[in-house]
Amino acid sequence: MKFNPKKLLLCLSLLFAATCNQLFAQPVFENDDFAELDDSFLVSRISILDIPGFDYDLAGADTTWDYSSLIPVSQEYQRYVDPDRTGFRGSYILTCNALCYTLCYNDCVGNGQFPFICSGYCSIDCGSTCLTNWVTKFDMAKLSSDSINLGIATLEDVYSFYDKSQSAFSQVAVGAKLSNFPIIVDYANADRIHAFPLEYGDRDTSFSNYFLQIDSIPGTGIPVGINYRHGQQRYNSIEGWGTLKTPYGRFDSVLKVRSDVFNTDTIIFQNDTFTLKEFLPNQILPEQVIEYKWYSPDFGIPLLEVSAWIVDGNLIYQDLKYIDSLRCFEPTALFGYLPFPTVLDGSSNDSLEVNFYSLAINGDSLYWNFDDDSSASNTTVGANPSHYYTEGGIYNVEFVACNRACPDYICDTFSLPVLVIDLRDPEDTTSISILADGSYALFYPNPFQDVVLAELKNNENRDITIHLRNLAGRKLSTLYNENTDKGNQTISLNLSQLPAGMYVLEINYGTFASFCKLIKQ
Repeated sequence: MKFNPKKLLLCLSLLFAATCNQLFAQPVFENDDFAELDDSFLVSRISILDIPGFDYDLAGADTTWDYSSLIPVSQEYQRYVDPDRTGFRGSYILTCNALCYTLCYNDCVGNGQFPFICSGYCSIDCGSTCLTNWVTKFDMAKLSSDSINLGIATLEDVYSFYDKSQSAFSQVAVGAKLSNFPIIVDYANADRIHAFPLEYGDRDTSFSNYFLQIDSIPGTGIPVGINYRHGQQRYNSIEGWGTLKTPYGRFDSVLKVRSDVFNTDTIIFQNDTFTLKEFLPNQILPEQVIEYKWYSPDFGIPLLEVSAWIVDGNLIYQDLKYIDSLRCFEPTALFGYLPFPTVLDGSSNDSLEVNFYSLAINGDSLYWNFDDDSSASNTTVGANPSHYYTEGGIYNVEFVACNRACPDYICDTFSLPVLVIDLRDPEDTTSISILADGSYALFYPNPFQDVVLAELKNNENRDITIHLRNLAGRKLSTLYNENTDKGNQTISLNLSQLPAGMYVLEINYGTFASFCKLIKQ
């Protein structure tokens, strides 16, 4: 047979085309493609002013999204961590037990059982149920927000808790610190963020809600009386697939997901009901949230993620982040820790586990010093370490974040005092109020008889006011009101005229407030 080069070339071109079609065919994102526990991803953010310069609505089959000219301004690691290491497990089981026991006991007694039988049965059943819920529903957690402002109370270091199943990835709870105390709220109906598998053309919707009641600021008795009800309707659409280009590279076989989220937030305060917008009239709040996400089966989180708000009919971009390689930006070291208060009571092998979590920006090498010379593991590296303290005291924990991509290996250091209260030691008589920047006010002795010493560490020049309140929250007097210079100082507070009892100190550092208890003998 005579050789025909044109026919061979045609066959090869058809074969190559078929191969290309297989290489860049419509992708499917499965449950197993999503991030696993302890996965870590470096993401870059761009300036909020630069986000509107691109088209994010482009959709359809075999589409090319070119965002390769994005200019990053900061970087951070996004991690999914073990919920047991967030410090919220005890708070969840305690809250769950209280609610479960009340419902179980009332139902049991209402059905004619003896109260003592109901009490024993409900204690055992609820303890088992709540522990099982935590173990089975709480697969992973992520630090999701610095704070949520509820007007007269602010939730800080907000964690989202997730359940990852074969069929869906859902948010099942939210946890936060209120006046440094951990609180956690179960979703009555989980927020199904994604239904697996993700395939082009799929659509799904879910309704989620939770209820948060804050009667008082934990650890102080100061009444707040806020009931916060959050409802949310989520609409997901897998509206495109194709090729994505970012400064990190080119990615073929990518799915684009659009989510439209509508929130209904209600606050009940002093027997009046408000929408969140009515309760916080000076705050910009969205009528709708739009999320764009580009997924590749080769990466466990979105390659690119954009979020925007609709406010008064106007589109306002909030954030853009994408997976990236390490770049040279000046690092900022910052961290938090749980549980709070950190109480050593001898109930867990004479040691207290404190979970630390990095809030560093632009740092890829993280170093810790727990200021605990009695421990063989006083120093460590990593993003979310734990340390076991065996004695009460104030430990000045030092955290260093460095960036190896910079020619001179730039580092930043941040220190924060950790007060470990030793209930086994009757001489451990301190009370402390701590700010996130490491400033603090330390009051001693506590309990006291006539005079309390206040040791103030201030990391910047600011107004400091100290109010004395009773347990009902009524202000009794202002003990201190000065513009305080950066540095350390000790002041004496004469409280000899106070009757014996328990009181609350409210310490205002500029626009920030913190609280601690004081006992007069």
